[in-house]
Amino acid sequence: MALPEEGGATVGAPPLSPPGTVVVDDTSKVIPWAYMRKGEWFIFSKEDCENLEACRNVMPVVVDQGRLEVSVHERTVSAVFWKEGPYPVIRTEWLFESSGGKVYPFPEDEATEINRYWSSLPRDTAHSFSLPVEDHLTSHEIKLGPSKSPTEQKISDLFLKCSHTRTRRCKAIHHGYHRWTSPPSSSSPPSPSSASATSRRREVTHVVFVVHGIGETYCKKRQADGTIVDYCYAMRHSTNSILNSHFPTVDAGIEYLPVDWSDVLGDMV
Repeated sequence: MALPEEGGATVGAPPLSPPGTVVVDDTSKVIPWAYMRKGEWFIFSKEDCENLEACRNVMPVVVDQGRLEVSVHERTVSAVFWKEGPYPVIRTEWLFESSGGKVYPFPEDEATEINRYWSSLPRDTAHSFSLPVEDHLTSHEIKLGPSKSPTEQKISDLFLKCSHTRTRRCKAIHHGYHRWTSPPSSSSPPSPSSASATSRRREVTHVVFVVHGIGETYCKKRQADGTIVDYCYAMRHSTNSILNSHFPTVDAGIEYLPVDWSDVLGDMV
């Protein structure tokens, strides 16, 4: 198994590998779908990804246990029971991990082209893909030598073309659904979706309507994560964490729905 060069990534290695090796080993056939909310990308559940993949771009797909609705044709997602969105949706198998531990999806067009080249490479050998490394102190860019084959070089060029590699230090490049569902780093925010790959699907037996005070309009304008919708996401996440840790066998669940009346008052003024 080959180790990556500085700034490079080794793909096709076995699951157990020496430190510093970037491993792309995904046995799952699930195609990752994700959406961006407030600058962060969040993965849909495995079941939702399968339903989105099976969609024929005609009817909207309801995801996140009925809370969100995805337009596959427009690549957008919006809330069903409250006013939020639309947010961009992306389908991509290739992921970029920055040095801070955050994971970003490759643009869909580039990911499709990478897959086209990737499918032509043999699976029983390790492949090295090179990325230039820029010294932020001297502004000098270190370019590595060409890859071993023209196909590997084309994939390296596509990696470089993606915007994230030009604005953030590249720690690793991953492939497939598994990396999305790995435990997030300390710098990654919890997913707003309660239907994550590791959570248990529960039947909602209690619904809590969360009503905000008189400062909601100010929160929307001045605070990035202080709206009534954000608080509902936080309460849903905390509740699921408590249920998973203290009541793992309980099938009952609690739903939190925001009641945002600030928009109604704004329309009346």
